Amino acid sequence: MPNLKLKVISLVCTLLALSALLLWRVVDGNKTKVDLIIKDAKIFTMNSTGEIINNGWLVVDNGTIRAIESEKFCGNYQADEVIDAQGKTIMPGLINTHSHVGMSSLRNVDNSHKLQEWLKNTSEIEKNFSEEDVYNNSKLGIEEMLRNGITTFNDMYFFPEQTIKAAKEFGIRAMVRIPTMRDETGNLEIDQLFYEKYKHDSLVNFNLAPNPLTEYSLDELRWFSGKAKELNIPIHIHLAEDPSADQEILQTFNLSPLELLKQSGLISNKLIIAHAITFSETEIQELAQYPNVSISFNPKSNYLLSDRTAPIDKFLENDITAGVGTDGTASSGGTLDVLDQIKFASLISRCNSILEFCIDRRQISPYTWIKMATIDGAEALGLGKVIGSLEIGKQADIILIDTKNYDDLVYGSSVNITDVIVDGKVVIHDQISTK
Repeated sequence: MPNLKLKVISLVCTLLALSALLLWRVVDGNKTKVDLIIKDAKIFTMNSTGEIINNGWLVVDNGTIRAIESEKFCGNYQADEVIDAQGKTIMPGLINTHSHVGMSSLRNVDNSHKLQEWLKNTSEIEKNFSEEDVYNNSKLGIEEMLRNGITTFNDMYFFPEQTIKAAKEFGIRAMVRIPTMRDETGNLEIDQLFYEKYKHDSLVNFNLAPNPLTEYSLDELRWFSGKAKELNIPIHIHLAEDPSADQEILQTFNLSPLELLKQSGLISNKLIIAHAITFSETEIQELAQYPNVSISFNPKSNYLLSDRTAPIDKFLENDITAGVGTDGTASSGGTLDVLDQIKFASLISRCNSILEFCIDRRQISPYTWIKMATIDGAEALGLGKVIGSLEIGKQADIILIDTKNYDDLVYGSSVNITDVIVDGKVVIHDQISTK
């Protein structure tokens, strides 16, 4: 009997605690308490139908989007914080699908050389970077990205724990490489302690990044493929960056870039290919047979180092998911700004060097460019069910912009991003960092 009484008392206490929690979430009779309300905004949802809501309200609680309403919003919520977005547009945070934020101090360090010479020159500087250097560089790059509306970035650099440290200080969502090393027998292994430390962090995601590919054997690349599948994370690589890089692949493996992907098994992974400049139309059609393969389009870096960009229109025509990347500040024209990349690409796509005038050869709509920078970027990283659009149940990664249409975002002379929210937390308000 004493045990039964204890069980009854324990059950009653649990029910009382749950009741108190429910009552706490309800205030003023019928109003539910939430963390944040953004009111009177134009909303670019970037959902599957491209829905736009005028005079909309968006409700955030516990880091997720709880409700999205039109002007008929009935006021059933009360928030600790309310942002009046009248005259502004809210949309999903931008996603940078390829970056090297740990090298942000090398802004425009060498704009005079093409890829191979550029790599030699920057490597001479990078080899002297300490962990503290990467941490400070990451802070510099992350703050810039947030001010440019980027709420998630997919990074490839050494000392990734320093980049995570900086990311957590600013509250941005990061995808970083898991360090790999060789054991005493020469076999590859991941840094298990690093992985275990951050695998449950809601703002940290992982990739495996064998870079450069030519530093690994074919069997080792197969190991990367298998390990990424085991951990259910993407592979992030540089590939087809220019003809000289393709020649290195050929000399090392006696394979073309596409054949290397197939023989290593990487093509069967969730795969993010940064650059992808030199793929032929036939190869692009073959890549399209692998739905897990995505492209990170880095137009300014590619134009600077390789004199051309990836044939993004061909990737889109073949339904290959493509996001937008900045690369590092040393090759991106000095910025970590996804909208700047889009504007550059949208304008140069109108020009053909064979002609004496410009025509719109690609005919990519402003909406498609913004889709690449949001939901398509999320899909490329394997995060499309979590971020990339404003939908109930998704994480609240949101930006507020002084603009009214997609054309302004793509072609406008400047974009005024006033507020940035990541995981439901306001990290920039009225253009001032809250961190």
